Amino acid sequence: MALFPRDYMLINYLQAIPLFASGVGSVIPGFFADKYGTMGMNIICQLVAAASAFLLYAGSTSGGIIVFGALYGFFYGSTLALIAPVIMTIMTSEADRGYVIGLAMAPLAIVPIITKSPLSDKIVNYVSVPANGGWTSGISKDWGKGVIFTALLLIAGATLQMVARYLCIKETRTTSPAEAPNSQAA
Repeated sequence: MALFPRDYMLINYLQAIPLFASGVGSVIPGFFADKYGTMGMNIICQLVAAASAFLLYAGSTSGGIIVFGALYGFFYGSTLALIAPVIMTIMTSEADRGYVIGLAMAPLAIVPIITKSPLSDKIVNYVSVPANGGWTSGISKDWGKGVIFTALLLIAGATLQMVARYLCIKETRTTSPAEAPNSQAA
């Protein structure tokens, strides 16, 4: 994905487009989650975010980059926004709500620290290239590894949630309504 001189005006918006779409994406899927279920909606959003990550390959034009940023931002934002409702859905006890949500949200704080510095550089494959009589760091422009890494992590997360959803449904069906998780005692 190379930017041409006519595309340099787009550079100012490359961060704003996914962030705005993420803000919209963290509100709208919540309405559908109320109607169709939080776990199912989060699984769908993760799979669509994984599929939209592959749109970066098609992002050879300004329009492709804008579509990628908007779709990926929308569905990734909805994935992050639905984490707490999903946790509340599968909790067996209301007593440890803060502790459980805190533990479940910890990866959201830890993963960016790990992936932003050395790991993302290795995935994108920085190379040293000769320039001006010396060596300088350059990018090999092989973004495919980063795209595949992102999509595989989203697919793995969706797969784990499918297993958790299956186990939660199985447990709910085997227990009586009075013993079911999150049931309100009268």
